[in-house]
Amino acid sequence: MLVELVRENGILKCQEYAKQFGKVFSMHVGNFNVVVISDYKLIHEILKRDEFAGRPDFRGLYERNRGIKNRGILFSDSVCWQEQRRFAFKTLKDFGFGKQSIETTLLHEAQELVGILKNCANEP
Repeated sequence: MLVELVRENGILKCQEYAKQFGKVFSMHVGNFNVVVISDYKLIHEILKRDEFAGRPDFRGLYERNRGIKNRGILFSDSVCWQEQRRFAFKTLKDFGFGKQSIETTLLHEAQELVGILKNCANEP
């Protein structure tokens, strides 16, 4: 199935599978068993449940983190994630995140970066 998802539009292929197998089906993608839910209302109901609130365990991240499960704001969950999220938002707010003033600065910096990248386009 993975080859079909890569060769073709993955979303359209999953829609075909949903017609063939139903709104909920599973498939093997790489080393992972993946459950596909193709109904918006069902997805909404499922994601409200506590059983689906966490993050999956990825062996590669476990090894990269030297045996510590799911570190960082993107990969942690539960209390650890809530604390990191709270800290990140407070810190970003202190820097002006969410305010008009920082938007202008970020836009200027992004334009500068794009200009630098364009000048280096043909360099290794």
